[in-house]
Amino acid sequence: METKAVEERLDGAAAWTVRIDADDVLVGDFDGIGFEWDPCDTYEHTDEQWETLLERVDFTRTPLVRVMLRANAYTASWDERGDPVYDWETPMMRRLWRILDHCERRGIDAIVGEWSRSPELGLTASDDPAWAELIGEFLHQLLDVRGYRCARWYNFINEPNGDWATEDGDRFALWRRGMLQLAQVLELRGLAGRIGLIGPDSSNEDEWVELAVYGVGGLLSAYDIHRYVQDADLISGRLERQVREKRRFIDRNDPDGAAKPYLMTEAGIVEGKDEAHDQQPRVRTFGYGVLMADFALQAMRGGQSGVIAWMLDDVMHHAKGYPWSSGEWKTWGFWNSSGDEQERALRPWYDPMALLSRLFPRGSRIVAASVWDDGRLPGAGGVGGAEGAGPETGGSGGVSAGELGVGGAGGAGPGTGGSGGGSLGEPGAGGVGGAEGAGPGSWREPVSAGVRGVAALVPLDGGGNGWSAAIVSHRQGRQSLRLVLPQASGGADLAVYRCSERERPADADGYPAPALTLSGADAARGIELELYGPGVLFVTTATPEDGPHGRQTASRQTTLAVAGREPQRPEAFGLSWGVQPFVDSGDLALVRPASGSISLHHRGSGPECAVDGLRHTAWRTRVRGEHEIAVRLDGLRRIGRVKLEWGEGCPSRYRLEASADGANWTTVLDRNGEEANMRLNPVSPGTSASGGEGPEELAFPTIEAAHVRLAAIRPAGTLGLELRRLSVYGPDAASADVPAAEAGAGGGGAAASPRDAADLRDASDPRDASDSSDPADAPDSTDAASAAGAPKGGGRR
Repeated sequence: METKAVEERLDGAAAWTVRIDADDVLVGDFDGIGFEWDPCDTYEHTDEQWETLLERVDFTRTPLVRVMLRANAYTASWDERGDPVYDWETPMMRRLWRILDHCERRGIDAIVGEWSRSPELGLTASDDPAWAELIGEFLHQLLDVRGYRCARWYNFINEPNGDWATEDGDRFALWRRGMLQLAQVLELRGLAGRIGLIGPDSSNEDEWVELAVYGVGGLLSAYDIHRYVQDADLISGRLERQVREKRRFIDRNDPDGAAKPYLMTEAGIVEGKDEAHDQQPRVRTFGYGVLMADFALQAMRGGQSGVIAWMLDDVMHHAKGYPWSSGEWKTWGFWNSSGDEQERALRPWYDPMALLSRLFPRGSRIVAASVWDDGRLPGAGGVGGAEGAGPETGGSGGVSAGELGVGGAGGAGPGTGGSGGGSLGEPGAGGVGGAEGAGPGSWREPVSAGVRGVAALVPLDGGGNGWSAAIVSHRQGRQSLRLVLPQASGGADLAVYRCSERERPADADGYPAPALTLSGADAARGIELELYGPGVLFVTTATPEDGPHGRQTASRQTTLAVAGREPQRPEAFGLSWGVQPFVDSGDLALVRPASGSISLHHRGSGPECAVDGLRHTAWRTRVRGEHEIAVRLDGLRRIGRVKLEWGEGCPSRYRLEASADGANWTTVLDRNGEEANMRLNPVSPGTSASGGEGPEELAFPTIEAAHVRLAAIRPAGTLGLELRRLSVYGPDAASADVPAAEAGAGGGGAAASPRDAADLRDASDPRDASDSSDPADAPDSTDAASAAGAPKGGGRR
């Protein structure tokens, strides 16, 4: 079964613009893309097979794996006194040590854990204190005796919400009691803090995240879930919204939540699965790779710091419903070591997942990338709904595989949303996004069903940053796109990878290779590219080094060591990261001192969180009364524009004030629910002071100030205030000395084209957009950098 590609509904070319916003940080410290790498149930790799496996792991440059076993792998029995008899050299443990040895050599972080209790040892209850003691001894062996530093988190019980993992009853209460007992054992053994606890590890039941925050949040150093999804969950963007919801819940309700990673520790597609045998035959198809790449992108866009794909090699686990002697394995891997020549070869979904792992390394900053359809203007009406009303309107919609038929972003004047509905999923929501039109246009993502992008800024140990971008398209046929990184300064050498059914360039050993390279490409002006869909496109400043897979020469630049963790060894990287110069963001408030009303007693909730540049933190206040937040600039500066991004707690009114000395204040804007005439770039419905969630950008006559504050802020509802971003800018071409009447009134402004809008400095939050669009096909064209860059080759596998 292949990916359900969005059907063609528009005539003409499928041409889109992908705009990277380097200032819009979705994940500040990325943990990476990895895979499940368990010791095999019974299979023993030959030396040759193991070397092949390690080479394939090395090519991915994975920084993160998950490794699971059970206590019966290292506990042989109980002696006459009732004490456990351990055996650390069983076949299963030798397989485990071999995996962890490689993780240690390569600097790969490992999530280590246990599937469930071991009834054959008499452990029939998930909260049995004896099991916690066995785990304590295992971790002592791991950390103290064998000295592994790669073990970063411990996962107590795989999918404890399932009947395959825990006994009947209140499963969360059982898991919580077991966690409390384990935490006590770790404390007594002096292991607390040396390996973090991660949870709840629930499968397709995200409510356990909320239970974990309230029940064991103080014990956890990271949160995780598993998701096995339908195709429509991905094509519609539903997964991204679900991930974002829980990321925000953690941030709001765990006092230290903003500092804790949130990971997807099993990721897979359930549609087409053989339930009787727990096998997924679609892993043999390229369409599965497009879906899994989209899975990873949506997890990143939703704020997760890591993704574990299920799984590495079929032979790790026996298939259900067959005798273990049958040789039937769980068909979920990148290959099958025990199969025929075709089964032993890399399956197509390895390519996009390996490239995501290579090009989005640990320590990256994940940033937003918004997708525009060049066939329509920013004022387009709703795809999945009827057209918006205004000078520029889009066509009526309807998405072949959408979750919602969503009303549009409005026309260029006052617009109305539509009544539409998707052919898959729930009835369409009329009028979403159709409240008011934007004068100059906005960077909302109104037309991106089955098309998504994300990017990474990669800190380099030699200074500066590299970058990578990934774009997934479920659309059929040849598609052209223009990639824009406005904050880039000057040219950079880029490698372009294409992964599609038609074109999968590879090196002599079958590993993905660049389709072409571009010299001196100017990403700020835009880079013209193409992709044959469904497929995945990668653009990066990292280029392969000389030698087989680039593993014969040391990297000139490697990724920076993060949070005390050692960097992965350069000889395993196979990449040389080029440095991309960036212009200053222009945000005069970024990481400047901030003060304000009493916030919630959470890390990640103080006034400084509105100016830290991170999307998952926010200034959050108590409910009653008026509030204020102030930021001190770096001296006296000329200012003419602010950007505010409100979360769920929005204001009914506020004043924007400026001061040269911090004592005498001048009101430059006075906002209430009826005033919208100062809006420069309203990018989502209801972003005025009337209480709508989302970003708003406001221009005002230029003034000199050393201090800026929002004063007399009154919450619109009962949630208090949540301000995710407060940015202050000097006057520029978009806003300098703009009279109020010309700053983008709701009616009558001409909508800007995406290419004109590319010069605007700040984008809206792409994660709050409904991913809905009408697809189209594109004519053949040749990839080229718009300013410079000549193709240097690329083959077809």
